[in-house]
Amino acid sequence: MCFISRYKINIKIKMYFLSQYKFIYFILRMSLIDKRLKKEIISEKAQESYTFNKKIIEELKPTIHLIKKEHLNTKETCEEYNKKLSLLSQELIFIEEKNKELQNEISFLTNLFDHLRKIVVNLEIQNESFEVFQNENLEDLDIIARIESGLESVHDFDSVYKIRVIEERKEEIDRTLKGFFKRFYLFYREKIGKIESTSKGELKIHTFFYNQTKIYEKIIQFASINLSEMFIQIITAYKEINTKIYKKEFENHLKLIYKVFAEKRSSKAEEIFQIFFESFFLVIKAEVHFCSNHLLFDKVDVVEFVSDIFYDVVDFLLHSLNALFEKMPLDLINVLHLKNYKKEGKEGFIWKEVCDKLTQQRKVYEDRFILEESDNFFSRNRDRNLELTLSNLKKKMTNNLRTKLIQIELKDILREENDIFDRLKVLKLLYKFNDEIKDDQISLKIQEKLRGLEKEIIVYVYEDDDKKRRRVERLIRNSKDETRIREFVLLVVKENCDDLFGKEIDEIVKNVK
Repeated sequence: MCFISRYKINIKIKMYFLSQYKFIYFILRMSLIDKRLKKEIISEKAQESYTFNKKIIEELKPTIHLIKKEHLNTKETCEEYNKKLSLLSQELIFIEEKNKELQNEISFLTNLFDHLRKIVVNLEIQNESFEVFQNENLEDLDIIARIESGLESVHDFDSVYKIRVIEERKEEIDRTLKGFFKRFYLFYREKIGKIESTSKGELKIHTFFYNQTKIYEKIIQFASINLSEMFIQIITAYKEINTKIYKKEFENHLKLIYKVFAEKRSSKAEEIFQIFFESFFLVIKAEVHFCSNHLLFDKVDVVEFVSDIFYDVVDFLLHSLNALFEKMPLDLINVLHLKNYKKEGKEGFIWKEVCDKLTQQRKVYEDRFILEESDNFFSRNRDRNLELTLSNLKKKMTNNLRTKLIQIELKDILREENDIFDRLKVLKLLYKFNDEIKDDQISLKIQEKLRGLEKEIIVYVYEDDDKKRRRVERLIRNSKDETRIREFVLLVVKENCDDLFGKEIDEIVKNVK
């Protein structure tokens, strides 16, 4: 209120000085006029006016001095007020800082009081909560709900204060929880160990397994945060029993695939394996989703965990494929030639590992097939070997395997070359091979054989004039089933004989049918 009064006084003073300044301005202006009048010729009337105004100015000078003195006094008073106001402002700032310190102290003490009160309440609540941790009936959903509530209250019981009653309570809580989770682990392992697959031969997403685990999700989550050792034991039990069920399901599913192979329905083998691989990926995807959201709680790497679940399953699958390889090796090699297996997400990493193992196994089967075929060639004649090779090459296979199969067949065809007639037979087999399977490797071998035979035919026929007619006849008879070889033999023989023997050759050709 005092401040407002001072403000009004200052306003009045300012208004007063403003009116006085206007009057002074008038006097000063008149003084200037007085100077100009002295320099000009003025009328008598103007002179009288000037004299009158000058007299008035002289009369006003005492008043002006008085006003000036009053102004100086007022200015000193205002400066004194400003100093006092500045001091008061500093005092207010100091008071505000003190108030803030007091408010912070009050807030801290209030929080401390609330926290201690909460601890006291928790101490009282946990006496009731501890009773439920002794309950053996973990099948009852009401009991599970009470256990979850008890775990929440235990989780809230967290204090940084080193108070004896709190420390003692913490030790008691730790002992109680460890005892409870040991019983829970044994119960959970036994419970999921009784789960049996509902599959009737197909691969299935383990919804039944997931639903049983979800019942205890909050309990498992509490262990993941507060009891890491027990948490690892619980998820290990989940992994081991889940893997066991998967292996059984894969075994039953592969039996169906064996049946298809046993019935020689190879046309359906690729389709069946395609469905199998798609189902396998969906199972992995479901497992990744469940473990990420309801089991691991970011405490364990889900890719590594799920990969471990299917590690033994994949090994079992690879071992089981050996029986299929014995029945239909090429069909199995073909279905293991995986295409477009790249998938997104974490399940994509796991699926790539599976596909890499299957691809490695396919390469093993390719090498094994080539080795076994090479060994079998020695127990069969070359005609039979070529017949089987042509049958295999007409089947779907990778370019790499096709090339290897052609190479071992060429090696088999060329393995016996004792005389010129054996070489003619080799050439005949090469022509047959190339007619069925157009390949540059075979064409190259044919050209090599033709160049070698040209010289050999000339030597064979013309080294003995007495035997040349009979030898030409033998060559024509041995090549009569293959027109290209027969024409080649006649061309070589005729190019290196005289006209007389050429007529004899024409006669031989007519007689050999």
